[in-house]
Amino acid sequence: ASVVGFDPSSDFISHASRHNSSHNVLYHVADASDASTIKPEWKGAFTKVVSNLVVHWIPDKVTTIKVLHSCLKSRGEVLFTCATPENMFYQTYRDMASHPKWKNYLEDFVPSAFPWPSSDLVRERNSSRLLEECGFE
Repeated sequence: ASVVGFDPSSDFISHASRHNSSHNVLYHVADASDASTIKPEWKGAFTKVVSNLVVHWIPDKVTTIKVLHSCLKSRGEVLFTCATPENMFYQTYRDMASHPKWKNYLEDFVPSAFPWPSSDLVRERNSSRLLEECGFE
C-alpha cells in the first residue's frame, strides 16, 4: 500500500517530508480546491481519500469535493472529518470559558472553525446532498 499526501503549502509539505517520511509515502504541493494542481495520474487512482479537519476551512467545498472524488477509483471510499460546533474543540472552549481560572482570558475569544458558511457540512441531510452533488452515491 502507498499513501500520497498533498497540501497547498510547500512549508507543510517540507515539514511532513522531513518528519514523516517512509518508503511508501509521497508528499506533493497541490490544492484540492484547484483541479489544475492535481496530477493527471491521480485521476481515478486511489481506493481511499481521507481529509482530516480540512474541508470546513475551504471556501469552495463543491469544487474541492469534486476534485477529491475524481481521484477515487470506482467504488472508492472517502472519509471527511470536519469540525462542528458540537465537537470537543467547542466543548473544551465552553468549559474553559465558564471556568473561574480561565474565563477572564477567554471573554473576547470567539472560536471560529468555520470561516466560510459550513451548514452544508454539519447537517446530515445537507452533507448527503452535497456529497451526491459532487458525484458520490
